[in-house]
Amino acid sequence: MKLKYRTWTWTWTWILLIFSSFHIVQFLFVFAFDDHANANANMSTSMNSCTTLGRKLKMPAIGLGTYLLSNVSDAITSALATPAGYRRIDCAPVYFNEDVIGDALQKHLESNTSSLKREDLFITSKLASPFHRAEHVEVALRKTLTDLRG
Repeated sequence: MKLKYRTWTWTWTWILLIFSSFHIVQFLFVFAFDDHANANANMSTSMNSCTTLGRKLKMPAIGLGTYLLSNVSDAITSALATPAGYRRIDCAPVYFNEDVIGDALQKHLESNTSSLKREDLFITSKLASPFHRAEHVEVALRKTLTDLRG
């Protein structure tokens, strides 16, 4: 008899910085657990999944990860332009590309071909390990906002 058991993985623990018109709206701790047995069943609906922030703001659960993107500008433009396009861009200071992401987003939003508005997008970032102490958080946030052209 084959033993059946559930394994739970901690798929992500992030401090998300949510920006609306490049102003911090709210911090959100996301602890997501995924049951491997149901992972494939959930894939078909995952692009439509949202997390509700506050009372009615819905943030997409799936976002474009920007770690190790070779051409950030083209990747962001392509991802936002697709019919089922991403509306959440995930970045981090340790990826060393937040300034390029800020430029790419600004360029895409200002282009005549884009029907997207800034309020349609969510930009999430994380605090790097050295900045977890309370007195370092504001400095890290301001750096991220500056890099993202906030």
